[in-house]
Parts: sequence; C-alpha cells; structure tokens
Amino acid sequence: MKTKKRLKLILGICIILFCISAFLLERVISNKVSLLLEKRLEHISLEADKLLILQNSSIKSYVTEDSYWDELCNAVKNKDTAWILSNMATPLKTPLYKANFLWIVNEKEENIYNQIFNTNDIVKPPSTSFVKLLNSKNIEPFCFKNGETYLEGYAASIVPGNDYAKKTKPLGYLLAGKILDAAYLNELHILNADFDFSFEPYTNAIPKNFVNKEEATLTCYKVIPCLNGTPKLIKVVNALPEIKTYTLFVKIALLCYFVFVGLVIIILYRYFFRYFFNPLDKITVALEKNSTDPIANIMKKDTELGKIGKLIDAYFKQNQQWQKEIEQRKKSEQDLKIALEKIQTSTVEKIRAEQSAEAKSEFLATMSHEIRTPINGVIGVANLLKDEELTPRQKEYVDILSSSSKQLYSLISDILDFSKIESGKVEFDKTSFNLDTLCHSIFHVFKIPAQEKNILFIYNPDISIQNSVYGDTVRLGQILTNLLGNAIKFTNKGSITLSYILIAKTVNSSTIEFSVKDTGIGIKDAEQEKIFQGFSQANKNISAQFGGTGLGLVISKRLIEMQGGKIQMKSEYGIGTEFTFYLTFETHAFNDAVETISITDSVKKDRSILNGMKILVAEDNNINALVLKRFLEKWSVNFKIVGNGKDVLTLLDNEDFDLVLMDLHMPEMDGEEAMLAIRKMENKKISTMPIVALTANATLDTQQKLLNNGFTNYISKPFHPDNLFKLLKKYYNES
Repeated sequence: MKTKKRLKLILGICIILFCISAFLLERVISNKVSLLLEKRLEHISLEADKLLILQNSSIKSYVTEDSYWDELCNAVKNKDTAWILSNMATPLKTPLYKANFLWIVNEKEENIYNQIFNTNDIVKPPSTSFVKLLNSKNIEPFCFKNGETYLEGYAASIVPGNDYAKKTKPLGYLLAGKILDAAYLNELHILNADFDFSFEPYTNAIPKNFVNKEEATLTCYKVIPCLNGTPKLIKVVNALPEIKTYTLFVKIALLCYFVFVGLVIIILYRYFFRYFFNPLDKITVALEKNSTDPIANIMKKDTELGKIGKLIDAYFKQNQQWQKEIEQRKKSEQDLKIALEKIQTSTVEKIRAEQSAEAKSEFLATMSHEIRTPINGVIGVANLLKDEELTPRQKEYVDILSSSSKQLYSLISDILDFSKIESGKVEFDKTSFNLDTLCHSIFHVFKIPAQEKNILFIYNPDISIQNSVYGDTVRLGQILTNLLGNAIKFTNKGSITLSYILIAKTVNSSTIEFSVKDTGIGIKDAEQEKIFQGFSQANKNISAQFGGTGLGLVISKRLIEMQGGKIQMKSEYGIGTEFTFYLTFETHAFNDAVETISITDSVKKDRSILNGMKILVAEDNNINALVLKRFLEKWSVNFKIVGNGKDVLTLLDNEDFDLVLMDLHMPEMDGEEAMLAIRKMENKKISTMPIVALTANATLDTQQKLLNNGFTNYISKPFHPDNLFKLLKKYYNES
C-alpha cells in the first residue's frame, strides 16, 4: 500500500475515533438528561394522580359523612324526592363539593332520584348488571357510561341506624360524582396550571409515557376504568422549554469540537505530505515506471532521500540490459505458445466440423428416404385414382386425398427444409399457376378438420385477380399449410379466415398480400418473440398440449423473406391471431390461359405415345413398384421390375433396355453399386445407357453427387406423373 494511502487511512481512522468519542460524549450527556427527564416524567405522573384524587376527594367526604342518615333511609322507603332534593341534592351543588350529578335507588333497583346538576337532563339509570356491582357494603369509587357521557364518583350503601360496619342489609344505593368532560379537565388545569389535560381515544394498549425533545414536553397517560364501557384515557402534558436550549448548546459545542479537530488534522497532513510523503510518492512512481525522471530534483539534494534516488538510478542502468533479454525471451515463448494453440484449435474444429457435416448428411439422407418412400406410394395411388371413372363426390375425395398427401409431404419435409434453409441451398421452381385454384384446394384440405371442430372456415379470394401468377406453387402452398395448420390446431371455437388481396401493381410485377386469421388462444406479448425461433413455441405447455416441432413458422418466415416478402403477426391473448405476408410476382409471366392439361390427359388421347420404349425398373418397395407399373402401362411402355441391384445386372446381360429407373436403397446390392457395375461393363451400349436415379433424398448435395458419380439423371420421390413422363419422353425421343 502507498505511504500516502497509509497516511490517509491513519487520518481517516483518527477522524472516525474523534467522531466516535464525540458521539459517545453526546450519548452520555443525553442519557444523563434522559434519566433526569424520566424522573421528571415520573414526578408529573404522580402529580397527575394526586390531582385526580383531589378532584373527587370532596365527593368522597360527602358520601362518607352524609350518606347514612336515618332520614335518608326513610326518604328511600317513602320515595320522598322532595326531602332528597332539599337535603341531599342541594348540598352537592355548593362549591364545597362541586358535584355534577346524584342518583339514588332502593333495594328493588327502583329509581328514587336521579339528576344532572346545572341542567334539566335526567341521568339514565344504569343497567341491572351495573347495580349488582354495587352490592358491596364498602364505599367505593365508580365510573359508568351514560349514553355518550362518562360519569365518575363514589357509591355507598344506604343502611339504617347509621351503621358504619354495614352489617345491615342495604335499603338502597347512593351515587354522587362528576361528568368527565371539558369542564372536568379545566378544573384539573386550575388545580395545576403547569399541566395541560385532554381526552384521547382509548385502545387496547395504553400508550407509554414519553419525552418529546423537539417540542420540549413531557407526556403521560391516565386511565379511568369504566364499569359498563371502554375506559376513559386522559393525556397529561407538561412543558419544559429549557430542553430546547440545552439541545442547541450541545449541538454548537459538538460543531466547534469537530471544526477544531479538522483543522489540526489538515495542518498535520500538509506538513507530512510536503516534507516526507510527496518525495516518497515520487520515488514509488519512479520504481513503478522504471524511470528516474520523477526523482530528478530529489537526487540533486544531499539528503537521505537524495542518496536513495542515486542508488535507484544505478540500479535502473544495471538492470536495463537484463530486462531487455528477459522480455525478448518471454516474447518468443509466448508467440510459440499462441501458434501451437491455434494449430491445435484449428485441427479439433476441423475434425468436429467434418464429423458433424458427415453425420448431418447421413441423417438427412436416411430421413429423406425412409419418410418420402411411403409418401410416394400415397401420392402415386392418388394420381392413379384420378384417371379412373369416378363420381363427382369420389373425384372430390380423391382431389382432397391428393392435395392432403402433398401437404403431408410438405409438412414432413419441414425438418429437411429447415436444414436446407440454414445452409442457404433452397431453390425456387417458378411456374405459372392459378392462385384461386391453389388456395381453394388448400381450403378444401383444411375444411374437413375445421368442420370436425365446429369451426367456421371462411375463404375470401380477391376476385380482381383473374390471371395466373408466376411463382413457386409448392413453397406458397407450404407456407399457407403451415399457417392454416397452426390456426386449426390452436382454435377450438369461432372462425378461421383465409384471404388474399392485390395491394400493389406495376408494369413488371404485382404484390399480393395473404392473410390467415383465427379466433384461437392467442399469444401473450412476452412470448410473441419466440414463435419465429427454430424448434421453439410460445411456451412449454403448448408443446405438451398441442404437439409440434416449432419449425413451421420459422420455415415460413425464411421462405417468405428469401422470396423478397415479409410476414407480420398481430395477436391478443385469449382473442386470436392474424398472420399476414406479401409476395411479389412477375407481371410478364401472367397469362390469361394457363396450360393446365396434364400429361395423363394427353396419354388418354394417344396411349402409344411411348410405345416401343423398354425400361428396367429396380424398386424394392411393393407400393412404389405398383404405382410405377400402373403409369408405365398407361403410357404403353414395355418394362420389367426387379427388387435389387443383382437382378438388374442379370437382366442386362440377357435383354436390351432403353433406360434403367434405379432406386438407391435396395437389399443385397443398392442402386449406386449397381450403377457403378453397369458403367464398368465392356458392352458400350449397356455401359453408356441412361440410368435415372429414384431418390427420396432431395437435397442438392445428394443430387449433385449422383450426377458426378455416373447417373444420367434423377427424379425425386414422391414424383409427379408429369415429371416422370417428361423425363421418359426426353430419352424416348433421343433413342
């Protein structure tokens, strides 16, 4: 620690000690004063008790001396109120007693006399339970509540013969006293002008007596118990102005003390800093910076500190050469260490990246084949049914089946599409198509599940769009399928609306806005940012209750943005959600008449269009083989179907074929091995013949790999009959 910091610490400790001592001194004095004030407070409490006793002493003497006359007994027996008024009530009205009320009752608890003096009010007789409290034969104080008025005084038993022993049964009871009101407090103040009296609301806990130094007052509380109500609480305040004067004097003395101590500390600090600590601080800085510049002036002086400066200068010169050599060696070692770490890190990252890419590619290939192969059978059968003679209802069902299978294929491809999107390898296949036809087909797909949930499903197309549009119909269908699928999933009542509208049009392009609105569960504001993140949903409960991977919206958002569009969301929790997005289509591709005639239609007109073509099909899946068989029969193609690569080689040795449709995944020998074996055959006609790969892995990497390895072309599963026909026709014409 630096010397200057030590000095500051020492001075700080001294200041703290001085402050503590001053505080303790103030506390000692304050505690002493507090003890004196507490004794004073105890004194005024006793004085207040004396005043309360003195206030009722005259009434007690009246009850003690005058309450047991035989005449009073006779008056009670005879109910002689006139005698009571003259001989009992009138004396109480004199200044000697200053009573406010009188009440007399006989042994049957019958009211003989009651009156509040100086007014015309009559005291309301207490309840029977209150009278029973006066069965004691002793003279006793009391306080009871008469309506809203508190009455206090003394009570005595009325007995014949002036029996002070009170062994005789009482003929009645006498109560005399005062009203607890402002006049009562004023009388107490007259008895001692130093005290101020006031009534306070009574609570279960009696306030403690206290000293208020700010107001220079002492306060105590006195309680008068009440027999039939809450006690009466009197606040007694005694003013002591000298408290403020003393407090001010103590504060001034402490302030002067602090100022004096502060001046002494500042003088000492400046002296030591100038002659000792400042030079030491410069020497410390010189040692830290490894330079004698800060102590140049100190070395000129012939003092102890000057000699130290000269020794430091000699040390710096001697150590300079050693330091250069050490730094050079450290730098070389550090550079070597960094280079080795970079080489090691790069090697590990490269190995991990290669392993990750290989595992990912293998996983996607397996998933693509295992999932797309059965879907190929579903879509193929649906396409075959379209060529049959069907009723309108059956045709509608087949259309729905076909569209649903395509949408299912699109949904299952979400995970594969997500991977392709992340790697930036998505391609868009633009064709002319009718927007209303596409949206209406999707509408019919989701109409059935909406009806099953009793949800109103509304379709609002823009009738002003009469022409076809030019874009990727598969990607648009995938986006709408994701949004409508979520709407169906999260809506239990109300409605779902699918709509689109032309919002902008130029010479070369038109922009169309699509909207999917529902009255479902909605999304909370804090959770709306999560829904466009991969593999995430608004909260964990949604995944547990409704299922799903959480990829639909993120894929839709990426597909829209990659086509130059934008998606927006408005949602209110418990009310519903609306997704809107827009896409721009090229205007020059808009045709009034869209070519929608399928190859199947042309085949119906000319079944011999591929007549004479001979194809070898290698497919181990029976359903996919059946679908291929039916289409090839319709197109008048001669074909043979085998289930593995070995059978392909056997047939090629014995028969001539124009083309081979080769599935990649087959038992015994897969399609790629069979293709390589064909390319190595000596017969040039066979080794150069077209070989088309049937692949369920539609990634661009796999497709390019197939072409590089020797396949002539490829077609992805599930295939569209038109695409397969165009491919076969191409090689048919070439042959």
